[in-house]
Amino acid sequence: MQLSKTRLVLNALEKRIRSGRYAPGEKLPSMRELAKGFQVSTMVMQQAAAALEEKGLLLRSSKCGLFIPPEMERTNRLVFGVLTSIAPQNMDFYYEGLFASVNAVGGVVIPVLMGQENDVKNMLAQNPSKVLVDLEGACYDLAQVNALLRDVPVIFFNRYEWMTPLPESAVLIDRVAQTVDTLHHFLERGHKRILFLGHHPQPRPYKQYELEKAAETVGLKFPSPEFQYVCFDEFDTNPGHVAQVFRKEPPTAVFSRSDINLFRFMQKIRAFYPESADAELIGCYNTKSSQIPQHEFSSYDMGWRSVWETAIRKKTPGIEWCVPKLILRDKTKLY
Repeated sequence: MQLSKTRLVLNALEKRIRSGRYAPGEKLPSMRELAKGFQVSTMVMQQAAAALEEKGLLLRSSKCGLFIPPEMERTNRLVFGVLTSIAPQNMDFYYEGLFASVNAVGGVVIPVLMGQENDVKNMLAQNPSKVLVDLEGACYDLAQVNALLRDVPVIFFNRYEWMTPLPESAVLIDRVAQTVDTLHHFLERGHKRILFLGHHPQPRPYKQYELEKAAETVGLKFPSPEFQYVCFDEFDTNPGHVAQVFRKEPPTAVFSRSDINLFRFMQKIRAFYPESADAELIGCYNTKSSQIPQHEFSSYDMGWRSVWETAIRKKTPGIEWCVPKLILRDKTKLY
């Protein structure tokens, strides 16, 4: 069923108001300006404004125009949706930071795992002021994601793993800067053979770009004998490649975007290539896997609460880049 012009304008303006685009007590553009922006008549605009006033989202004055009610911030709690592929058990501090940042603005959050269609529909039915999207590009089609969320404001969060122009609005971890930081650290320590431990048999295009860009910044080339790539599961899928990397001139420094994968990989290195067991390690998310007693290794503090808070409070288009902080621990020795 096709929605009327009044309903379309009402829905669009309601989303703007609930998203926090207008502050409590703020005056809106004139009825004529709004009608022109929505490409409707002033009559349609007046009908939509009347409906919004009944909902308590708008105040109309014949002399002064349209205003957001001063008390709206207290009476209408902001609803935030999160569409993610990160399950609670797979990332320490991720959800804790989300809940704390939403609570700080007096809102409520509905996190949903991508693929749970009914949960996604229920989340969207709550008319969220914005939906934060944190998905793995290798697993999800961007066009489908955009189609699913076409009627709500979207902010991409943490990662954007599609080789397309960056989105209109995002709060992203600067992986190039993070990789440059890691490489600088390794080079300053004198390492001449560095290995990146990835998630896929070959780097995905976005990861290839990140590693090439970071390598160029510090005077390396990727891939090269000085900066190589191995997938975390190649002990099982391609043991010959692992042997090629670790037998002749093995890496003395290894880093990864996964603390748990790095820990498990180095356990196998200890068993098969003990001469490489004391390579210096750097993880990514400072999870429990990088803090196991006698097996600690350096990792990054993602500052999840601060990053989530930046996204929750974001009101203007553009990209906010966040760089995590390296937490240095003694070099792991797994023998």
